[in-house]
Amino acid sequence: MKIIHSYLAASITTALFTSPVFADVAEDTQDTQDIEIIEVSGDFHRRTLNETTSSVSIIDKDAMQQRHSQHLQDTLNSFANVNFSGGTSTARFIQIRGIGERSQFVDPVTPSVGLLIDGIDYSGLGSAASLFDINQVEVFRGPQSGRFGVNAMAGLLLLDSTAPSSDFNGEFQLSAGNYSEAMGGLAMGGSLGALGNARFSVSQFQQDGYMENTYLDKEDTEQRDELSARLLLDTELSKDWLLQTVLHYNDVDNGYDAFSLDNTRETLSDEPGFDRLESQALRLQLSYLGFDNSRLEMSVNQLDADTGYAYDEDWTYEGIAPGWEYSSFDAYFRERDDKTAEVRWLSDDPEALFGIDSEWVLGLYYYDKSVQLTRDYFNWDLGVPAIFESD
Repeated sequence: MKIIHSYLAASITTALFTSPVFADVAEDTQDTQDIEIIEVSGDFHRRTLNETTSSVSIIDKDAMQQRHSQHLQDTLNSFANVNFSGGTSTARFIQIRGIGERSQFVDPVTPSVGLLIDGIDYSGLGSAASLFDINQVEVFRGPQSGRFGVNAMAGLLLLDSTAPSSDFNGEFQLSAGNYSEAMGGLAMGGSLGALGNARFSVSQFQQDGYMENTYLDKEDTEQRDELSARLLLDTELSKDWLLQTVLHYNDVDNGYDAFSLDNTRETLSDEPGFDRLESQALRLQLSYLGFDNSRLEMSVNQLDADTGYAYDEDWTYEGIAPGWEYSSFDAYFRERDDKTAEVRWLSDDPEALFGIDSEWVLGLYYYDKSVQLTRDYFNWDLGVPAIFESD
């Protein structure tokens, strides 16, 4: 039986503006009568939610703040047919319509459910999905390989940060709760002159976790310590050329101590595990907008990620049952290097092709992933600690 404990939290979110905004009564009345238009950004062509042919659900920034969502896992239960496994400190393995991975140990895995953050493929690296300054989350159900490659055979989750604008604006957020929870975030953006429009955000989340290790007399063996920083820069090189730059950095140093003999929130492990991620990512997209009814987009992505995952395999400590006990610790360290390149020529006007009502896309997509694994474990066949490596 799964028990979810609720807790109280206090938060403060403030917007910063350089100048006040004035509007007359007529304009204000008109704005309140306008219907909100929700656009899907993950398709080849931007379109409203009711126009897309895929099964898509969207949660926006306001809804995430109302739920006090800090991480992607805090929103997943609001989407139908979406679930995640609990074998890590935060949601890393996601299932859509019952299809998806539940764990990864020695074997290489191609994720069935993709994860894109600002156009960068983080599939299998859900620890990086901090929601601070994320504008909206889109969930595509069903195969999306034609759009997003092999990592989206069952579906895809897409996160888009708040886009840069020429107006200076920003926000900061502070929150605190029990279990020593504390969160701070700052986002600011505006025009940088010739460099273009920029948006920078950084957030830090900390928590002791909900487990208590009674053997070590510690309450933070499943603690969370997550740092996320993002920079988006849109530069107009000329009237027809636009360069969009995305920089990401994530540093996640979480504990993992979830196995309890009595199925309670009290553990007895003498070697608590961990769930770590340190990643840097760069995305460059160059767009040519000089055509009348179409545009050309060229993009390259580079992602470097070091992950560490470990757990106390025996769940207990030496001396708990002399003559019957054993001691084992299992750790997996991965170095991942992703490269992506894409060229797309696509229509802007639905009547762009010989006057016929149509939309079209022509492009090339390239994806390369290299993963080096080092496993530090106890070899029961030899009866000694061992190292296993693969590439």
